[in-house]
Amino acid sequence: MKTLPTAEGSQLILLKLDVLSDTDTTSLIQTLTDKEKIAHLDIVIANAAVINYDEPAVKMDLPGLRETLEINLIGPLKLFQATFSLLRNAPRPPKFMALSSYVGNSAAVAEMGRYYSVSRYAASKAALNHLVRWIHVENEWLTAFTAHPG
Repeated sequence: MKTLPTAEGSQLILLKLDVLSDTDTTSLIQTLTDKEKIAHLDIVIANAAVINYDEPAVKMDLPGLRETLEINLIGPLKLFQATFSLLRNAPRPPKFMALSSYVGNSAAVAEMGRYYSVSRYAASKAALNHLVRWIHVENEWLTAFTAHPG
């Protein structure tokens, strides 16, 4: 793997996280605190997602919807919960960011077309937008936001 640049006094540690696992987030934090001796985090980015298209609501696959919500909504929540105390320990206001999508905006339903906009993906991103906004409001010491990468 290439070496990635870091700012002076900072480090970048890349670790694997399976958001479907109920134990990976706990193991990840334990690795950070015990092995890497990390006492705080300045920023956490929730980036995992699964996407699907062209599925009208009347035919929506319910097990698929559950899995999509588990990955796109519950995964970022588990990551936030696991990193909460390390974010809280940051010397400057920390940030929690989750990657979302334009289709998580209800205006996208009319704009993007009926099938795409009612997809499991769009519903999960709308829920993620709400959840992260809620996290931001509940924790005035933290900047929590979603971003649409384009």
